[in-house]
Order: sequence, then C-alpha cells, then structure tokens
Amino acid sequence: MGGKAVSSELQVSLVAACQSGRFTIAEVATRFGVSDSSVKRALLAHGVKLTRRGPARKLSEEEEAEVVRRSRAGESPRAIAKTMPVSPQTIRNTLARLRAGGERRFRAIVYEITYQNGKIYVGQDRTDDINYFGSADSALIAADFTRADRERFTVTRSILWESDAATRQEVDRVESEMILRYRSNDPEVGYNKTLRVHLHDPLLATALTADCVVLSVMGPHAGEDEGRIFARKIADVEATGRTFWLHRSPRARPDVVRRSRPTFVLFITPAIASGARPTNETASATEYAADGVQWTPIPPDHSPVTGKLPASALVLSGLTQCDGVIDLWTYADAESSEEPVRLRLGASTVLARRGDTSGHPGRMMSRKRRVLAVGSLAETGCVYVR
Repeated sequence: MGGKAVSSELQVSLVAACQSGRFTIAEVATRFGVSDSSVKRALLAHGVKLTRRGPARKLSEEEEAEVVRRSRAGESPRAIAKTMPVSPQTIRNTLARLRAGGERRFRAIVYEITYQNGKIYVGQDRTDDINYFGSADSALIAADFTRADRERFTVTRSILWESDAATRQEVDRVESEMILRYRSNDPEVGYNKTLRVHLHDPLLATALTADCVVLSVMGPHAGEDEGRIFARKIADVEATGRTFWLHRSPRARPDVVRRSRPTFVLFITPAIASGARPTNETASATEYAADGVQWTPIPPDHSPVTGKLPASALVLSGLTQCDGVIDLWTYADAESSEEPVRLRLGASTVLARRGDTSGHPGRMMSRKRRVLAVGSLAETGCVYVR
C-alpha cells in the first residue's frame, strides 16, 4: 500500500476526523495533505475496522454558495477542497448539480453597482451573496479616482431583477439586457467590459436591443477588405443620404424584409476567419426596384454596387463602424420564432428576432460574434438590383 508515513500525532488527528462522521476518508486525506492509504493505515493501526464508504458529506447551503463563488473567481476544485474541507470530487459533483439545476437553487439576481463618481457596473450573482459586489476591472475603476478619494470610498448595490427559478441562460440574457438598457458598457457611463462599445456607438447600443434586425456576415469583396468597403459605403451615405448593400441571401429578400420591418443591420464577423468566402464578382448594378417592376437608375454619384446579378440590396440611411459583441443565442429566426438564427454560406444575411434559443439543439455553435458596424435601414429597407 502506497503513501508516506505519518507521525503518531497526525495519525490520532486522522482517526478523530474520520470518526467524527463528517468526512469521508478521501476528504480527510485532502484536508491533512496525505494519501488515502495513509488514512487507512492510521485507522487500522488504531483498531478501527474499515467499512464500505458511504456517500460523501453533503455541503451546507452556505458552503455551496462559497463553492460557486470561488469557482466563478477561477479557483480549481482541488484548491477549494483544501480549505472547505471536502474532496475535489465532491466540489466537482456539487458544481455539476447546481449548473444542471439540481435540488438546490439559489436566488439569482442582476444588480447595479453605483460608484461615488456616478458611474455604474451591472452584474449577476447566482448565489444571492449579500457581500458580493461584482468583478469589475479594478484598474479601470482606479483610473477614475485620486488617492484622496480612496480615504472615504462609497459604493451602493441595487437589485435590478431577481428570480428563484431562472436558468443560467436566462440570467445571462437578463444581465446583457440590463447592461445595454443602463448603458454600463459605455465608458462614459459605466465599467462593464462585456458587450463594451466605444464612446461614439449609441447606434449599436440601440440596435442590440431592437426586436428585429438584419444580421450580415462581413467579409472581403472583389479585392476590397472590410475597412475599405465600410469607408466607401459611409462616404455614399454622407454624399447621397443612402447606400446600397448588395447580397444574394434568400432569407433577406425585399419581400421578407418588408414583412418583418427591421430597423437596423448588424455586420458581424464569421465564426472562423475562413468562414466568409471572398467574392470576386465585379458586375455593377445600374437599377433598383422595391417591387421588382418599376425600375429606377442608381444615382451616378453613388459608388459602384457590385456583385453577382441580379440580386437584392439593403438600403442604408446610416452606417457606423464599431466594436461590439452580439450573442446569437439571444436571437431566433424572424420568420419562425421557434427556430434559432442560422448563418451559413449562401445565406449569410438573415433576419433575426429577439428570443432565447440557448436551449435549442440546432443553435449556432459560435455563440458570440464581434459586431464590426451597424447600419440604419432606410424606409424602403431592401430592393432588387440589376
């Protein structure tokens, strides 16, 4: 039998811990930093008969809350077990049960922290810990305060939402909604780095809370990279009040756009770098029609609208580059609210409506995408081009 030898004093402590009935052999071994076999030898040496091990000790509600809190802070099950004390496997089992919505549920809250400079931080706590004040970036906060400010530093926490039965996905969704609603991801307003936007992105913050949007995967086109394409389209808006964004996706045709009436277009990154296939078509459209019957010439002062023709084109009255994040699991297909939004080659521009699809087996595997730009749809929304 392996394991290092232990002193007689330590053997007495090992036996006492085992006979207390509070810990398994594995938990005693973890607590005292010895092997299971060392604990068993100590028991045999003191005439204690080894019996088949029963179930591991259950954690109290307070201990479960501590396990969740420390796991969320990045501690491993082994590190947590050394101070609880229980076995690492007990910690792993506890976390697995709580994540799966097991027998014990804690009240989940989404809160707002207000600092004395008026800035805020929005976060969530699934353990209902009265002493938890979030995990905002300390360096980010410190940059806003002097040493004198620290001498008397006041923060307050307000509960924005709470639930005894919400799933983890529901809590995540509400937290994101509150971050956007209270603009705590705007550096002038708050300290949230999740869903962070730059100072000049009010359009993105509004678009991310809209009920229905167009999602379009961005990639290079006809030798132009994304930056040049955006610059050219923004120049069109400034010069003519609109720009045409050509696409050939059957899930964002003019008739589909008219039915759903979205107001924004979110241009997002592909799931992987090679996910957006570069197009080489350089044919220029010269006419557009909202109904496909009455055609109007594209103004000559508009930059070329190129691609494989005939096609559809989104009509944008505004376009702003940005740097944000979108969670695709919070959107459903605009035409079928029970189905998750899906983006793929040949249909990389789609209409999406707000809806929790995190539990759908057909959801997108790449959940979070960067938002590169946001566009405002003109009243005509989408047209046919040729």
